[in-house]
Amino acid sequence: MESLSGFTSTSLGYFLAFLLPGSTGFLAATFYFRQPHQLLLRATSGGSNFGLVVGCFLAAFTIGLLLIPFRDRMYGERFLGRGSSYPPNEKYGNLTKPEVLVAYRMLIDDNYRYFQFWAGMSLCLPFLAIGVFRDQWHTFGGLQKWFAVGASVVIELAAVGSARQEKRDFCESVGQVLA
Repeated sequence: MESLSGFTSTSLGYFLAFLLPGSTGFLAATFYFRQPHQLLLRATSGGSNFGLVVGCFLAAFTIGLLLIPFRDRMYGERFLGRGSSYPPNEKYGNLTKPEVLVAYRMLIDDNYRYFQFWAGMSLCLPFLAIGVFRDQWHTFGGLQKWFAVGASVVIELAAVGSARQEKRDFCESVGQVLA
């Protein structure tokens, strides 16, 4: 894909796969730990500096990377990943063909990164919701409490379902590209 001021589909993929779920995880951590909370308050205040913003960015990216083993375990072949499987190992020999390698890399950028996003979000959203509930529950009215819990459950189910579907779509597409 052509670069637009240095921004490519690969950099968009990394942003989706690691930075957005990591930012959600960082935001969730602010409800449980004092240091991330103070760091975020300082970074969003008028007196923040570039180093502080970079620190928040690096913390979010690190959390996004730390989600990888948990995401892979949850959406592995045995748990939530049932119904999606990668092609047999011998098919990957076709990656020596340049056109197959290009198509495979495009699949990763255009499809697999969305699986990583949804799976990472499905791991972070419950912690964020519980943190918000712990912090703000007393301000909710009776109907608001039911709506907040219901909306959180629906959003979580949508994230899990989207992650499962994206993984299935990716595995199916890889099978077609490597055939």
